[in-house]
Amino acid sequence: MSKTSSNAGRTAALVISVGISVGIVVYLFAKLDWAEVWTQVRRANPWMMAGLTLSFLVMIWMRAMRWRLLLPGREKLSIPRLMDATIVGFFASFVLPLRAGEIIRPWVASRWQPVTFSAALASIMIERLADSVILLTLLAVCLTQISEIPVVILAGAKALGLLCGVLILLVIASYALPGRMEKFFHFFSDRLVGRFAPHAAEKVNRMVNEYFAGLRVIGSAWQLLAVLGWSLGMWLVMAAWYHGLLWAFGESPTFWVAMVLNVTIAMAVAAPSAPGFVGTFQVGCILALSTVYGYSKEFAMAYSVVGHVLQMIFNVAAGLIVLHLRGLKFRQLRQLDS
Repeated sequence: MSKTSSNAGRTAALVISVGISVGIVVYLFAKLDWAEVWTQVRRANPWMMAGLTLSFLVMIWMRAMRWRLLLPGREKLSIPRLMDATIVGFFASFVLPLRAGEIIRPWVASRWQPVTFSAALASIMIERLADSVILLTLLAVCLTQISEIPVVILAGAKALGLLCGVLILLVIASYALPGRMEKFFHFFSDRLVGRFAPHAAEKVNRMVNEYFAGLRVIGSAWQLLAVLGWSLGMWLVMAAWYHGLLWAFGESPTFWVAMVLNVTIAMAVAAPSAPGFVGTFQVGCILALSTVYGYSKEFAMAYSVVGHVLQMIFNVAAGLIVLHLRGLKFRQLRQLDS
């Protein structure tokens, strides 16, 4: 595939993503009483919001701990450096388009740790698999606590289930038939990519080799259970964060409200959107708080704005600090994403 075709594809994807976010924002602006939204925003306790912002460090640490389990030579890897790479990845996803952090995070890790880019990239796919399994499980549990299940949540459950199924089949096939699957990917690369860009096919084939090496890092059922355990812990801590934000607004609902918020936001931000998940994050909050639990849409929007701003402040500020301390320039991230 030529560079021109690749750039055209990225441009089209970016236009669609930003278009979705703009459409959501325009729709919400037309439907809400923004004076009431501002009144609801002012209910939030500033001290609790400051504490919630700092608590993201715990989640970053948990992600780094899980990530080390999925990387080769994990005994030699530094948790603080993996935390730095994770922070830079989230920073990139908030300021660059098309979920750039998913590529930038393994690239940064390969610069700061003794791990190859492809192995780090393979570990992220396993992370997504673990996240999908846990989210699907949590969603199934949450559905038992909702008396009337909105159609959109059922649709999201089916989509998440399909994604989870595809990832599970891919990983199982890679573990059960590594030789055949590796040959299949090489055949696909040579016939599809190699026909138009032989040099690119060579790079893809090297990545395939390292990808399968990365997948083989999980060598036991115990290690797989440890990865799933960290994933469950991370999503429960995230639900606790959403619950804490409800407390900051003076609300005291059951923990199930935060759990539903957690799952619906995760499903919503999986859709294409502008950098920072603008629009889709708001949809997730409104769907959970207003559609499912009957809060006003103005309160749900106020909650989403405050929660989104807190996440953005932490991720952007922490990202800039790490970039400065580690001597990495923002333009390097942009070049990698281009």
